[in-house]
Amino acid sequence: MKKIVYILFSILLTGFYACETDYDAADQGITLEELPKYVAFSVSGVVTTIDDIDVSEADGDTDDEINVEIPGGTTSDVTVNFAFSGTAVYGTDFTVDGGTSAGGSITIKYDNTPNIDGLPFNADLVVNLLKDDLQDGNKTLIITLTSASNADGEIAVGRAGTDLLKTVTINISDVDCGDVAGVYDVTGTILVDDFGSGPYAYTDQIALADCSTEGEYLISDITGGLYTNDYATSYGVDPASAVIEFDPTMDGPVTWSDVSDQFDGEVLEDPLAAEPSNYDATNGIITIYWTATAYGERGITVYTIQP
Repeated sequence: MKKIVYILFSILLTGFYACETDYDAADQGITLEELPKYVAFSVSGVVTTIDDIDVSEADGDTDDEINVEIPGGTTSDVTVNFAFSGTAVYGTDFTVDGGTSAGGSITIKYDNTPNIDGLPFNADLVVNLLKDDLQDGNKTLIITLTSASNADGEIAVGRAGTDLLKTVTINISDVDCGDVAGVYDVTGTILVDDFGSGPYAYTDQIALADCSTEGEYLISDITGGLYTNDYATSYGVDPASAVIEFDPTMDGPVTWSDVSDQFDGEVLEDPLAAEPSNYDATNGIITIYWTATAYGERGITVYTIQP
């Protein structure tokens, strides 16, 4: 019996000693290095790259797509400086509030109340996109974080002070390119749908889908507003954007392909229409007769270029 008690006491004493002994990483051959506090472009998850941001001149600005954060926290406001490069021209293709052609800065504001969403302190970097009415092709804007500081001194830029998440690229598509590019008045007459919708009237900016390929033009909703309005509200569908093809120098047919919708159908040329979809070069009018294959919606979308 005494032998058993002695063994149990030894086990307990050993366990107590192990719990009280400090763990020394150096004794284990492990080198610990404290990472610097840093600012970087925000991304979701643990990825170390940021996808290019695709916008057009007609978007107005980049909204909240570009965000800079300080994951390690701060006890004072952080000033973040950045530089511009790429083919986009400051003052012609874009601006940033308080910026210059060389770059600018934003401030990550300190608040002693933690963010309710659990995110680090951060700030949006908004790029204002300018429509220049020139067929000057697509442009690229590159923004690189160059330095940062708060009341305590300099702060590294890029994840952990590296080049990761230090640069973002914005691809700006030219909405002015193409022989018939411009702002069009659009009328959408709906012949068959679930609600007796329409007619719709709005404007659309039409330009080449690719500035290097004449004759292929991007439109925002081939259904003339049905998928943008009533069907978006009732069914949550997206506008049926399409690339339409026609010869901008003469009267002739308008065609398109590969336009699908969220009902697992396609939007095609309406076989019941009295004539094919067409372009009137004299008056600058594009007329599209369409039908949706999933449930049989039909309509006529007419684009008339503004003077």
